[in-house]
Amino acid sequence: MAEALQVLQEMGLGVASLNQGYGHAFDLVVDAVIGSFEAINLPLRQMLTR
Repeated sequence: MAEALQVLQEMGLGVASLNQGYGHAFDLVVDAVIGSFEAINLPLRQMLTR
């Protein structure tokens, strides 16, 4: 659990805001995952169209 909190802090989420619930933290993580997919989308598409 401590490792997960550390990662959330590194992503810019204050641990104190978790008192309001995990919705914001979940949104932050999902946004990061979507950003990762967007970053690899073009290179993968280029490889597939060769």
